[in-house]
Amino acid sequence: MKNAFFRLPLIVGLAFILLGASSAYAVSVPFELFGDHIFIKIKVNNSRDLHFIFDSADALTVLNESVAKEIGLTMDHKSIKQSAGGSTSGFLVKHQMVEIGNFEIKNLEVYATDLSHLEISIGRKIDGIIGYDVLSNYVVTIDYGKMKFSVIDPSSYAYSGAGLAFDLKMNTYVPYVSGTAVLANGESLTGDFFLDTGAKAAIDFNGPFVNSNKLVSKMPRNYSYLVSGISKEETTHYRGRIKEFQFGTYSFKEVPVGLSQATSGLQSNAKVAGIIGNEILMQFNITFDYSRKKIYLEPNARYGESIADDASGFDLQYSSDMSKLLIHRVHDGSPAGAAGIKVDDELVKIDGKTVKDMSLPDIRKKLSMSGTEVSLTVKSGGEEKSVTLKLMEII
Repeated sequence: MKNAFFRLPLIVGLAFILLGASSAYAVSVPFELFGDHIFIKIKVNNSRDLHFIFDSADALTVLNESVAKEIGLTMDHKSIKQSAGGSTSGFLVKHQMVEIGNFEIKNLEVYATDLSHLEISIGRKIDGIIGYDVLSNYVVTIDYGKMKFSVIDPSSYAYSGAGLAFDLKMNTYVPYVSGTAVLANGESLTGDFFLDTGAKAAIDFNGPFVNSNKLVSKMPRNYSYLVSGISKEETTHYRGRIKEFQFGTYSFKEVPVGLSQATSGLQSNAKVAGIIGNEILMQFNITFDYSRKKIYLEPNARYGESIADDASGFDLQYSSDMSKLLIHRVHDGSPAGAAGIKVDDELVKIDGKTVKDMSLPDIRKKLSMSGTEVSLTVKSGGEEKSVTLKLMEII
């Protein structure tokens, strides 16, 4: 996966029981924001702390197959599941004790599958993914300011914040809201957009919406890249920019957007225009209250920040053993292309600092600083070479 979209729309007999809740907050735990992904700590069968992505577009609790084996879980028969990213195979793991913080959740079915292809794209180990199982049973708040993830008993909850309320609308177990995109030519396009905290994106338009509105041709400054989800199948996206995006009373200027070419999964959905991803959602503190069919978005300190895009002209992905950071794709007409950087070259250093001492989100952030220069050490064909790139906007 190149821009890390996670979703599994099928639900398999879930029983979600919280024990010992004596106050409105069932649990409130810190979370880590790794790039654009929310990681929360979860324990399964008294395991070590496991790092799960929280994804509002994920309908099953997913456990990395290697972790299931590590902690000694018994995996049931292997089966093929049709997920939002396409077909994927894995195992059902039943009757697990799951803990968030010091609260215990029992009788939760877990789907175990291989997540290594997502790890090499995101740049870290992923123990699991969770989403709808929590959202459908509890009020969930994500406070990006305090970096707190809270699960709240719906029966004793009343929203008291200053956020804008949206009526909860669902398609394939994923919430969506209405929004309007204004193109560079002034054309306005209105549609429904999934709220997807698991998407490394600002706005990503679904394939049918892209094609019916001829969006690729209307954004002549674009480049292509590859995206995969839980199914491992890669699909082509194009990257462009729109003049403005609006939903509710909120507005974002000069937004980088993805233009999906997916023919299966969530982004092939013809009834929904696209996705609002975490590059926008993290600019709000969010409350999901499925019991009252409401979602609240309250701007936080990030609101109004510009959304940067890659200015180097290459995509990065780790080798299968995570030991090397490799060039996965080079865009035509980019600084990287002009410098002779090639696919499968290894990125060794940036400005003299070894990439092994940097996180992938930090590297990507540095490579998005248009107008600056970076010195790269690249290994190609077994030999190292130095390259200086003057970073510039590609879209």
